Amino acid sequence: MRNIIKNTMLLGSLFLMLTFSFIACTEGDGDKDYGLSYIYMPQATSTGGLNNNYLVPLGGGEYTYNFKVSEDKTQLQVILGVLRSGSMTGFAYTVDIVSQADLATQVVESGEIKDAMVLPQSFYSLPQSISVTGNNNGGTFYMSVSMDALKQEALVGKKLVMAVAISNPTAYELSPVNTNTVVVIDVDAILNIINNLGQN
Repeated sequence: MRNIIKNTMLLGSLFLMLTFSFIACTEGDGDKDYGLSYIYMPQATSTGGLNNNYLVPLGGGEYTYNFKVSEDKTQLQVILGVLRSGSMTGFAYTVDIVSQADLATQVVESGEIKDAMVLPQSFYSLPQSISVTGNNNGGTFYMSVSMDALKQEALVGKKLVMAVAISNPTAYELSPVNTNTVVVIDVDAILNIINNLGQN
């Protein structure tokens, strides 16, 4: 009789432990959808909200720089991207990518960036759009800038400015802010870093 009581208590305890284990494994608040889903450019926030300027180079070493050089060494590839805010169930989306020469001209003419000039259209290329799959929040694309163009003597000491924006999302909405990024390329600093990387 004593064994039957012990076994019953043991089975009851095991049942309670299993029940609480299953309850603990259910979806918690941390797993629920939250926030509003807006699409924006994370590089537009690199100054912490002061402006949309995105300085190139930025980073503390070869593996953290915000650019890379193409394998054939002919293109500087500035890292840009898009991101979806919030934690909602993801849908695939595509946004168009456009340059904004007018905004770049305004930034240069404002005088806020010393030795600045607008990056000539013939110096760079951008993809027309970027598509993000449903299981991702964001994706990366590149502004490709001619290395030969950057090495021109007339650009010594210059900072090249071009604004890049996103538009026409196929899903979600664009964020009210941070949908354009003002790329500011410090020519001397870039060439110095690339030359040093080439010597290592």
